[in-house]
Amino acid sequence: MPGGNAICIRTASAIPSRTPSHGDPADRCEWIHRLAPAAGAGGGVDVVVNAVGILRERSTQTFEALHETGPRTLFDACVAAGVRRVVHVSALGAGAGATSRYHLSKRAGDDALRALAIEGIVVQPSLVFGADGASARLFLAALATLPVLPLPAGGLQLVQPIHVDDLTAALVRLVLDGLPAMTEDRTVALAGPAPVTLARCLQALRAALGMPPARTVDMPATWVTAAATLGSRLASGPLDRDRWAMLRRGNTAPVEATCALLGGPPRPAERFIEPEDAADRRRLAQLRWLLPVLRLVYTAIITWRLPEYWIHPYGPVVKNLPMLAMQWLLDALGAEEGRA
Repeated sequence: MPGGNAICIRTASAIPSRTPSHGDPADRCEWIHRLAPAAGAGGGVDVVVNAVGILRERSTQTFEALHETGPRTLFDACVAAGVRRVVHVSALGAGAGATSRYHLSKRAGDDALRALAIEGIVVQPSLVFGADGASARLFLAALATLPVLPLPAGGLQLVQPIHVDDLTAALVRLVLDGLPAMTEDRTVALAGPAPVTLARCLQALRAALGMPPARTVDMPATWVTAAATLGSRLASGPLDRDRWAMLRRGNTAPVEATCALLGGPPRPAERFIEPEDAADRRRLAQLRWLLPVLRLVYTAIITWRLPEYWIHPYGPVVKNLPMLAMQWLLDALGAEEGRA
């Protein structure tokens, strides 16, 4: 980059991240505080980009630590180091109307940057879609490729997803040029071309995968709420109370700032997947729910017709239990790798 380097605060990176490469994760804030001034003073650092974030809390990775305490310590260190500009990736919805713990913690980090005497830019992207990201796994594997689309409360919730490549291109412009003229409060919202309902978004993703429109079934809000409550008690899963509350609230924003940064409109959901990749992406997405269904059907048929196989010495049915446990473990590890 002309005129200096950029530090990108990311998970699993060789430079500052949510945890040090060694030592107790509880020391992360002290570690960032030591590293950032040294880099700023001696390394010619002009811009710092903070993109650390989580959707669900796990162990020491809490909203308070990663969305509030860590960023606040980093921002103070950037001021002390004389860093010229900080680009802080937050989330759309982390404004005055925030209600979820996720959005409230993001807003606290945003406010910490706005309060400092530094060129701070708060970036609030909508739902980000990347082919290998967590959102893609949810929308492609869990919903969009199903033979019948289950729509929570009719699927009328408004979303405005942005492709990760468009988000990246916009961040590059912010790093190089700063905020566009039409932004206020040092905040820029990044979103797709227009708000669409969840139902329409899922059908658009099917089209991108080369699949025909699917039939839909409405899931009553009470059922979804019950599923979200159960999901909140589990260590992993696509739905919890916070995500359900955020989906009901909607996730949209004016697109003018995004267009200004990109020099044109962002791509719609129909173009989120390149045509040459559609077949492979479709098969991978379908396998994520087809394989568990096949195991469940196999187990049910054997249990019904040959229940004695549960105590068979070769364990033709019992072996499914450790297989399911291993699948759960692999899914959990895959989710961690995707976040990295």
